[in-house]
Amino acid sequence: MDRKIHRYHEQAYQKMKASGICCWEKLLSPQNKDIDGKSKRFLKDVFPKSWFPKKGKVVELGCGTGPILRWVCKKGFSGLGVDVSKTAIYLAKQQTKEGNIHFKKADVCSDEIKKFGKFDVIIDGHCLHCIVSVTERRRFFKNASKLLSKDGILIIMTMCGPINKDEFIKICRNSKISNNILYSKMVKNNAYMPIRKILPWKNIVTEIKKAGLDILLSRYIKPYRGDPFGSLMIAATK
Repeated sequence: MDRKIHRYHEQAYQKMKASGICCWEKLLSPQNKDIDGKSKRFLKDVFPKSWFPKKGKVVELGCGTGPILRWVCKKGFSGLGVDVSKTAIYLAKQQTKEGNIHFKKADVCSDEIKKFGKFDVIIDGHCLHCIVSVTERRRFFKNASKLLSKDGILIIMTMCGPINKDEFIKICRNSKISNNILYSKMVKNNAYMPIRKILPWKNIVTEIKKAGLDILLSRYIKPYRGDPFGSLMIAATK
């Protein structure tokens, strides 16, 4: 992952640690649940499918403090959470009491994650939209494919376009969008840092197919309730 974006997320998790905030959703708003409703609904819809593994190993790429991974592992899986932020991994370990879940600091776009072996389920814990570079996004999908066991399932849950421009102007006053990249204005120097890749949902579907993955279930959710961004949920296999 790009070092600047890595630093941006590390600082956010350090803020969470200092403020006693348990997860990213709570950082956005104290009223939020630990897992956003759209993601939980998609997971609940995927689990009963005949093609979804009923047990085995799951890895969450970009796990943050681990709320999604802990929820999934309550369904009978053993889990590994991977994140590039050392503070996120520290917080995840502090919050996790289950013995069947472990956490490792690693960059999901690097070759190092291949050493973790094969998994029956891979979850993109809202990490894909944090990968801005075209090259690194290709590495992400290549690594995910390498980690996926035979008949394994990759779940992608990501922000996407098209963007509601009126809501964006109202809500994201210290941000700008250029070439599908979301930039956030930094407090210290007023410079803009790239922090998200907000591709149209059809482009993300194309990325997944080009990675040699077959889509089994997809769900596009339009921006709503003051959110300028849409969401794309995908379940795919090799």
